[in-house]
Amino acid sequence: MKKLVLMLTCILVGTFHLFAQPESSVVRILVWQDTTKAPTQLGTGFFISDSIIVTAAHIYWKGGTWINEHRGGQLFISKQDDGRKPTIPLTFLKFDNTHDVAIGKVDPRRVSQQFSWFDFPSLSDEVAVGDAVFSWGFFGPDSYPIRVSGFVAGFVPATDDILLDMTINPGQSGSPLISAQSKRVVGIIRGFVPSSDKDNTGIGKASKSQYVLSLLKQLGLAD
Repeated sequence: MKKLVLMLTCILVGTFHLFAQPESSVVRILVWQDTTKAPTQLGTGFFISDSIIVTAAHIYWKGGTWINEHRGGQLFISKQDDGRKPTIPLTFLKFDNTHDVAIGKVDPRRVSQQFSWFDFPSLSDEVAVGDAVFSWGFFGPDSYPIRVSGFVAGFVPATDDILLDMTINPGQSGSPLISAQSKRVVGIIRGFVPSSDKDNTGIGKASKSQYVLSLLKQLGLAD
């Protein structure tokens, strides 16, 4: 546990290596049970250590609803959507429903067996209006992550949400929002708010990384 705390502390303060390949830490979050033909994708998450995953809190509740409706099931992570049974269970540890962020955990031994490559991102709360940002996440049924980019458009005073001039596709909730300059994670994608039901225009929303750090401190995983 002390080793994990030290590792996460290094990541959060930025002394660990920077996010060299952002797409390599991103995973699909799925729900599945034996009686269903294939896993159902809920959204995206990303590693910040070899066992800790960050995502949006609403993904957990979405999974819980699915499990209740199907009278059983379990949450998993995966890199590919090949129709086969997922083998890495995901357990959620802590939530912040107000800011829509959550911390989950997986068995690092199973991760090392399936994923031979991923980088750990560093978190930062340094974000300002006009900053160029991008994100990697899984779009719908695609079995590979895609990159979307844009700019910070503003902030919501009441909730401190980051407003984004950037399209967020279905399935990309929980993705890391990355500064184009520092390559650090400055937020977690919440979703996309359309301007109307008739077109695809609107604005993206993300939560600041500081709320992830707060959860990690509550779990004793960061100082």
